[in-house]
Amino acid sequence: MPLHSTNPRKHKGTILIAQGKCINNTKVTAVLKVLNGNTLVAVPATVTQTNLGSPNRLQSWGFRYTGLVGGTYVHTVTEQTGSFALVVDQAAYSLDPPAAAPATRPTVNAPATGDEVAVVFYPYGTTNTAITTCVFADQAGNSVPGTNVQGPDGDGNWSATVDTTQNQAIQAGPGCTLTVTNTAGQSIVNNLTLAGPVTGPAVARQGKSAKKRPPKK
Repeated sequence: MPLHSTNPRKHKGTILIAQGKCINNTKVTAVLKVLNGNTLVAVPATVTQTNLGSPNRLQSWGFRYTGLVGGTYVHTVTEQTGSFALVVDQAAYSLDPPAAAPATRPTVNAPATGDEVAVVFYPYGTTNTAITTCVFADQAGNSVPGTNVQGPDGDGNWSATVDTTQNQAIQAGPGCTLTVTNTAGQSIVNNLTLAGPVTGPAVARQGKSAKKRPPKK
């Protein structure tokens, strides 16, 4: 008989493994449903079922379910023991996945306070939510936004590109800052020194071109 070996209990996480004993696990099928109000309904297609039954252990069955969300689930296993005989067992499970970690302000691994940075440099650090702004400013307050801001990746890393030549007003020297912001707050790296000179984008000269004088005879 395909009895559940695990008593109904609350699970922390989004994975459920149901298992138990049977006569022949090749004859065991399973269905997982979720309680929606007072009605049991099929789980979403995003939930994946994996049969863990092994031919080396025919008297044990197991199923793993991934992609679950919080809720109450009813797991039904059925074993066909003869031409018409079916044995059915059910167990209920309550899933209570841990809440997502609250957003925290970003960290800046490089550059560090007091560092000298190049005209074009690549700051990076860690964050658990998207970076909203990354701004470099000189001592006078002239600033340039970071571009190509990426992250967080699977490890919580972010990175960006700061090209100070995109603002001709920026002056090389000490007293610069880098401000990185996400939805939880900001981190400021102070006392940076911008290596110089800074050469901004080329600007076409305007005005009339000088008239050519006729050659002397």
